[in-house]
Amino acid sequence: DELVNEYISVNRLKAETVESIKGIIKHFKAYMGKDNIYIADVSKANVVGFGRWCAEHGFRTDGD
Repeated sequence: DELVNEYISVNRLKAETVESIKGIIKHFKAYMGKDNIYIADVSKANVVGFGRWCAEHGFRTDGD
């Protein structure tokens, strides 16, 4: 969360972008079953699995 918050504060992101990022992090934590996520958690296998998990739970992953 710390790196993401730093990224958000350094870059002038639109409010909608910040909300999207925070939503993705919340859902990725739920998918991983963790309170915190680490860079090692963002593997190709986990990202692919997360995409499937989102689809199964009705979360859109197409950017719309």
